[in-house]
Amino acid sequence: MANSHLNLFPLSCRFIEEQIEHPESPIASRSREKGNVEYLTLIYLHETNPDESIVQHLRSLVNFVKIFNDIDDCIAFINTVDNERLVVIISKTFYQSIISRIEDLQQIFSIYILSDEDIEQTTTSKIRGTYTDMNEIYKSIALDVEHMSMDSTIYLSVCSRATTIESSTIYYLILNEILLHKQDEKYQLTGLISLARREYEGNESELEIIDEFEKTYKKNQAIHWYSRTCFLSKVINAVRSSFYSLV
Repeated sequence: MANSHLNLFPLSCRFIEEQIEHPESPIASRSREKGNVEYLTLIYLHETNPDESIVQHLRSLVNFVKIFNDIDDCIAFINTVDNERLVVIISKTFYQSIISRIEDLQQIFSIYILSDEDIEQTTTSKIRGTYTDMNEIYKSIALDVEHMSMDSTIYLSVCSRATTIESSTIYYLILNEILLHKQDEKYQLTGLISLARREYEGNESELEIIDEFEKTYKKNQAIHWYSRTCFLSKVINAVRSSFYSLV
C-alpha cells in the first residue's frame, strides 16, 4: 500500500493521454457518449423537456445531462451505468412509479423531487427532498458536486496514507505528469484543452473556464487548478472510477 499512490500517476496520465490522442476510445469498460467525462451524471426525468436555461445551469454543475420523459427508457439507461454516480431529478408525475425501482441502486448518488406541492416520500439518505424551485435544486446539487470532490480527495489521501505525501501534492504530481511528462509540454497542454473543448461543447460556463485556463495556466498553479471545481478537477476525479476496473 505504501507505494500504491505511485500507480495512480501513470494510470491517470495514460488515461487522459489516451483521450487526447485517441478521442474515440471509451473512458471505461463500456462505450460512452460525448461529454460523459465526469464521475457524476445528471438525469432529468420529467413529462416536459426543460428550458435551455435550465439545461445550461445543470451542465454548469454536471456536464453530462440525460433528459427522459419515459420511465422505462430512464431505468434502461441507469442499468447501463457502472463506475459513475447519478444525480436524479424526478417530477412528481413519475415519482411514485420509479422511486422503489431506483432508490437502492448503488449508482444512485442523490434524488431530487420537483413538485409544486409537498408529496409523501420514503425515508432514505439519497432523497434530498421535495423542491418547488429549481434554484434550490441547483444549490443542493452544487453541494453534491463538492461532496463528491471531497470524496475523491479522501480516496487519493487513503491511497497515500502510508506515506507523508499530502493529497495536494498527489494532485500536483498527477496534473504535472499529464502536462509535463512528455518533452513537448505545449503539445500536451494543447491536447488537454482540445479534449476539454470537445467534451464540454455547448457548456457555456465550462468553456469560459477552459478559455481562462488556456490563457493563464502556469506550472506553479497546478494545485490551484485542481482544487477549483471546474472541468480539470472533474475530469481528473473521473479517473478514479477507472481504477476500480484497472487496479
